[in-house]
Amino acid sequence: MNHPFVHATSKPSFFYPSKVDGGPGFRSPELLPGPAGTRDRSTRGTISSETSCHETLRLPDGIELFYRSWIPRGKVDRALFLFHRGQEHSGRLEDVVQALGLEETAVFAWDARGHGRTLDPRGHAPSFAQWVRDQDFFVRALTRRHGIRLEETVLLGQSTGAVITAAWVRDYAPPIRGMILVSPAFRIKTYVPFALPGLRLLQSLKGFRHKVVRSYVGARMLTCDRRQREAYRQDPWITREISVSALLGLHDAGTRLVRDAGAIRTPTLILSGGADGVVHRRPQRIFFERLAAKPKEMKVFSKMRHDILHEKKRGQVFAEIRGFVAKAFEPATRRPSRSRWLLEPLTSRGDR
Repeated sequence: MNHPFVHATSKPSFFYPSKVDGGPGFRSPELLPGPAGTRDRSTRGTISSETSCHETLRLPDGIELFYRSWIPRGKVDRALFLFHRGQEHSGRLEDVVQALGLEETAVFAWDARGHGRTLDPRGHAPSFAQWVRDQDFFVRALTRRHGIRLEETVLLGQSTGAVITAAWVRDYAPPIRGMILVSPAFRIKTYVPFALPGLRLLQSLKGFRHKVVRSYVGARMLTCDRRQREAYRQDPWITREISVSALLGLHDAGTRLVRDAGAIRTPTLILSGGADGVVHRRPQRIFFERLAAKPKEMKVFSKMRHDILHEKKRGQVFAEIRGFVAKAFEPATRRPSRSRWLLEPLTSRGDR
């Protein structure tokens, strides 16, 4: 097992990819395989393989945030927002959007600050709270831009993106339809004793505050699917670096969210892998039990690893997501009021 933090450095050890042209409405069809950046007008109200567009949004501090959008033809009055896991980018969710095949729903996915094509020092964010503020600005700006009410949105976050989403819902109380937390990273498995106290000590030293560390997470820890592992390894936009301040903020936010989950009333679906070696599952259970949300659902896929969106039997995961989104967008009078906890048989290792 590799160290969770191989080294600390102020800059990545490889060249940063070429810059992205800025400005609203930017299109970059060459950055994705296939005919991205165009729209298929042959099927009204559905998302096809040709509907993604690449755009940027200027954040309040001047950072050009890159994002992808999938907008069906015709009038669209509801949206799904996707937030990737740490070290990844929106392109990793391209196949997820196509597999979900949502009708009459706009879909947006960002490259978080310090990730993918969002130009900031790679892996860096001033703090975890900055990601939450970015998410608030991103969701509100795009719903206004496309004439979609905030009340007609659902958010899906994966791993770090799930914690960002839960923190936004907890702290900003947006009137959204629901949130989906995929493998939420409330508590990361560090594997090295005293890793977090050590990072806190280093962060307090002069000159270390803005450093990044290298993640231990590799393709084998994410999925059993060999093709998906290779795709992960070959992706030039994936970074292994993460800001020390953001990493510590993630840990603190996860602890706070588990403690304060009773303040969250937004309908919630939690999906996790039973063989996840990246994050602990017990905090996810506690968070679920304390949630005041109605309805709330949780399902653990017993043999899946951390990236359940790219596991061998990911169709089961997509079915749960589609079902939740369909229920979330039902008229309020028809929303189910019950809560359920769906668990496949867990592995003998139990919760960790």
